[in-house]
Amino acid sequence: MFIYIGVLLITLSFATIVIYLVRLLNSVTNAVNSLDHSVEQLEGQLEGIAEGLKPLVQETSLTIDDVQHKLNSTSGLIQSLQNVGEILNLKNQTINRSTDRFSSPTE
Repeated sequence: MFIYIGVLLITLSFATIVIYLVRLLNSVTNAVNSLDHSVEQLEGQLEGIAEGLKPLVQETSLTIDDVQHKLNSTSGLIQSLQNVGEILNLKNQTINRSTDRFSSPTE
């Protein structure tokens, strides 16, 4: 008789453990389903953002090309200005030397 009571207690304990495991697995299943839904929403939002960024990237590329073209077209002007600056510097040095010769006492 004690054996039957022991088996009954073991069976009840096992059934209780199974019930808690089923509840736990149902909770985990709900959490995973919720996570799956959140990931799907996030994926949709990211696709929308990516679609919105494509025109921005294209426009930026066009702007960069335009700026590069304008920089290339002004490089000749900048080089000319540098040459003018160098010529003016040489003329200034020549004038300074001439002025030094005239202002120094002749011996």
